[in-house]
Amino acid sequence: MARRYWKISAGDESKHWQSFIRDSLIAFGTWDEADLNQYANRDELKGRIIAYSLRNRGKSSNSYVELWNFYVAAKEGDFVVLYRKKGIVACGEIIGPYEYKPKNKYDGGAYYHTKRMKWTKVFTPPMTGISDGLILRLSKPPDTFHEIRDETCIAEILRLCSCQN
Repeated sequence: MARRYWKISAGDESKHWQSFIRDSLIAFGTWDEADLNQYANRDELKGRIIAYSLRNRGKSSNSYVELWNFYVAAKEGDFVVLYRKKGIVACGEIIGPYEYKPKNKYDGGAYYHTKRMKWTKVFTPPMTGISDGLILRLSKPPDTFHEIRDETCIAEILRLCSCQN
């Protein structure tokens, strides 16, 4: 199976990026109700997330697509870019399967859905000076997690992160 490329943000404006790097993980915090292993398919998860969002936030949510991709589509060996404010904070490889950690919190935010990472490059401060096309691909849509499919962007990411394809 071919390696896939993903963008993740670590909370609002990626404020938990240092924790992700320190703990060698990526995490998803939109929905903290239950272990994702209990859901047989995306539709089952969709129904639960919509009900949870209506009950707790008063509005529906489409985050089930991101969460399902995080849970099912992102695999060990895939490449992840940690994004923050028009820059790349870190890049690396997923090295572990999905884990549910019900006590995993950063500054009061719940980040129970995790995957272990090997961060191969960390930029402090976040690397800037990347192309407008890559910034657009990393920032739009303004979500937590999505796949990067544009070959030009992937080539730029690999060059910036000094990684081999």
